[in-house]
Amino acid sequence: MVTLNFAVALFRAERFIGRVWDPACGGGNILTAAHQCGIERVGSDVVQRQGVGGVFFDERDFLEWPLDYFIADNLVTNPPFGRGK
Repeated sequence: MVTLNFAVALFRAERFIGRVWDPACGGGNILTAAHQCGIERVGSDVVQRQGVGGVFFDERDFLEWPLDYFIADNLVTNPPFGRGK
């Protein structure tokens, strides 16, 4: 799990231009950190998530998205390793 402090450090160290998408947003630490750093963000996950700053847009496994479908300029995620198909 990505801690909020680690995610904030990432967004301060790297330059992101445009919207960030976390397709495995979980509890929203990456999205919260992006917001704290003034970055536009959007998230999705396999289950409907509440409390991720009103930026949750879809309930879907990110492995099922078409390869040419992107809703953001940047992809930042920490997928649930070990739970793959």
